[in-house]
Amino acid sequence: MKIIIFSDFFLAQSIPIVSILVGILLQFVKRNLWIGLRTSTTLSDPEIWEKSNKVTGVILLILGILFFFLNLIAYYLDWKLWFKELDLVLVSEGIIILGVGIFGVIYSNKLKQEKETTIKLKPFIISRAFVYVICFVSVLTVITGLLLPFIPPNFYIGIRIGKTFSDPAIWKTVNTVSGIGFIVIGIIFTPLFFSIARKEDTQRTKLFEKNLVLFVVLNLIWALLSVGFAYLV
Repeated sequence: MKIIIFSDFFLAQSIPIVSILVGILLQFVKRNLWIGLRTSTTLSDPEIWEKSNKVTGVILLILGILFFFLNLIAYYLDWKLWFKELDLVLVSEGIIILGVGIFGVIYSNKLKQEKETTIKLKPFIISRAFVYVICFVSVLTVITGLLLPFIPPNFYIGIRIGKTFSDPAIWKTVNTVSGIGFIVIGIIFTPLFFSIARKEDTQRTKLFEKNLVLFVVLNLIWALLSVGFAYLV
């Protein structure tokens, strides 16, 4: 039986969580605040600032989510080498995130050149295909929620902590409640994302940015609440 190792597992999740949070913040951050893609180019033009930070933020958000689930998979499938070489994993993730920052700087400079030739920048557009991908992720959230009440202890998914492993009844209760929450979240967002995907470019992008952030935050909060609930039952 495997119990979450806080010193390793949660340390491995530190960079993905920070990446997700920063990615969300970059969608809304205003110029001259303490966070953001702060270069002379972005600070000199509000339009370049907004587009550079939004694009960079979306990339950070996607990478953060990918790293988060990759760490989960590594833990659940018992990839001992992954945690044995945790320093290398963290450095690799950090280098990739740093690369996104460098991309953001280069991208902002290209936006400046574009604006000098076209006067007005092309709007940042989220593709319809990407919205459908997130819609599929939302469907997977529902499927996961449906599976959780029926998964036995020591399986690959579930609220896997020492408290739930110590008592099958607690495992059943916590994962049932957790599953219901994920089902509700998925049922709300699946048709919402499907509807957003069918809208025109500007409206689709605006609605998707707000609802993607809400979808990610609600899932993370519910996962944390599910862990906390295990210590209350």
